Amino acid sequence: MPTWFVKVVQQLDRLVYVASALLLWVLFYLWSVLSSSDYSYSSEAFSALLVPVFSLAQYQVYQLPSGLMAHVADGQLGYVFSSREWHWLSAMLHISQYLLYVVLAVSVWAFQYAPLRRFGVSMALMAGVLLYSKVFLLTQGSVAIAPWWTLFLIVVPCLSVYFDVRKRLPSQAGQRSALIAYASQTGSAKRLAEQLHKAAQPLVDLRCVSQLSAQQLQSYQRVFFVVSTHGNGAAPDAAHKLVHELQTTQAASCETKFSVLALGDRTYQTFCAFGYQLSDLLDQKGFKRLLPLQEVDRMDLRAVETWWQQIAQLLGLANQKVALQYDEFVVQQNECLNPQQALRLAYRIRLCLPGVRYQPGDVLAVMPQVNRDSVRQRLERYGFSGSEAVQLAGQRMLLLDALTQLEWEYEQADTPQALVDQLTPLHERLYSIASCEPDYVELLVRQHWRADGTLGIASGYLTQLQPGQRIEASLREHTSFHLVGDVPLIMIGAGTGLAPFMGFLQQKQNWGSETENWLLFGEQYFEHDAYFHDALQRFQDEGVLTRFHTAWSRTDGLYVQSLLTMHEVALREWVEHKGAHIYLCGSRQGFGEAVNDTLREIIPEQYLSERLHTDLY
Repeated sequence: MPTWFVKVVQQLDRLVYVASALLLWVLFYLWSVLSSSDYSYSSEAFSALLVPVFSLAQYQVYQLPSGLMAHVADGQLGYVFSSREWHWLSAMLHISQYLLYVVLAVSVWAFQYAPLRRFGVSMALMAGVLLYSKVFLLTQGSVAIAPWWTLFLIVVPCLSVYFDVRKRLPSQAGQRSALIAYASQTGSAKRLAEQLHKAAQPLVDLRCVSQLSAQQLQSYQRVFFVVSTHGNGAAPDAAHKLVHELQTTQAASCETKFSVLALGDRTYQTFCAFGYQLSDLLDQKGFKRLLPLQEVDRMDLRAVETWWQQIAQLLGLANQKVALQYDEFVVQQNECLNPQQALRLAYRIRLCLPGVRYQPGDVLAVMPQVNRDSVRQRLERYGFSGSEAVQLAGQRMLLLDALTQLEWEYEQADTPQALVDQLTPLHERLYSIASCEPDYVELLVRQHWRADGTLGIASGYLTQLQPGQRIEASLREHTSFHLVGDVPLIMIGAGTGLAPFMGFLQQKQNWGSETENWLLFGEQYFEHDAYFHDALQRFQDEGVLTRFHTAWSRTDGLYVQSLLTMHEVALREWVEHKGAHIYLCGSRQGFGEAVNDTLREIIPEQYLSERLHTDLY
């Protein structure tokens, strides 16, 4: 079933409304002018030459010898329609009639597609009833129109179409037969769900799981979940409400069928853990499994497409290739902030895209490009030239060309084909945004070095960009890491985890905020790693950043968790009495785990569950 045809069918109800509106306008216009006729003079002189055209209730309209149409009653001439007036009325009737014929033709064509058949039958019947209305015979002569019956024949189909549309192809949740529900932490699952919904929009609803209840799920025949796993196997924040409700709901048989597309990263032990948890929970509560759970490793679109093609077949949609859409950002500036740190270089990258808008806390998804020279040098170390022939996705190509499309990190193999077979497709990377201004996005990116002494794919790509170059990237909403309002902030970050807090402080400055903001930041050396030092100093001078504490692990032996312990009394006061929210950003391993443990020793759990926002990677 072609997508364009589905979109055409979706407009049929609107065509019926337009056709009905034209008919009603003609009917009411005729009634108004005929009922207010002033009888001017007798028509007896040419009464034998009058040709009956139509009657509307007690009003008779004839064609005069001059060709004009006029109301005649008891031998007296009433309202006379001008030639232009009558042509306009005739044109409206013809337009209405043609629209209904189009509805009828498209509806009949829709009979061949099962998902649209019921709707097509309804539209065809309603168009047929309207075409049966005698209003269309006004210009053909000698027709009697009963106004109330004609009004009935126009209004009833409109109401029937309205309620049938609400039932078969509606826009309200729980009314279409199928639903795509997403649970996203950093926006990737949401973006993918939106892309899939775009391909099947007339047939399915799209909702975040935070907007759904167990009862609403049961109002659908099929529910397709697109969910990510957050942290150490946890559900995204948006899913907590629905998961809790399902856990406390009694198991009962229902007719709703489901399938889960689980997004994750195979390098984590808890790969796709929430997807499995949700799938098992739905199964336990009586929902019927439609398809097995599909794992997706780091947005591998091949896995997505395998799952989606099965869904498309169930919906009666034509096969469609799944592809994420990216925008083109232009590099404005690329500056190394710590040139003395040869193996830990951090770069401030400024990108431009006119019209781009976002909120502080959002992330930028970047699709990197593989450096061919770097790949060729790595191949030489393993005894390959890059000109060996291999198969990738059913296509024959050179090994070097294949590796520019794949994630080659540390894998080794005895043969070129064996190397290609164990690699996954190139995937996007997410970076916290370090700015808050329209049209521009700033990133803080550290170079990553592999064990073999080569640069990582994405960090190497981004940090070697030159001003004027273009990159493919798109914004991702990180709603759980947005500011909840103009409240006091406790911002805790290490390394490049400082990035989102620069956006937070800029936002507070733009608001003219007078609330207190506290930054606790850690890195290795004060002499080399004081990123955004001048900007942070300005925020302090202007009263936006009211408290600022640093921990330099190599300079003074302090770590961020040490700062938290030193200031635990002030931290508790800020949270419990000032209503501060805590934002934590940085590496999960080591930093994130240690800080989380320390916070739980200092801050009561009841506050952390409501006011702790994390962005750990």
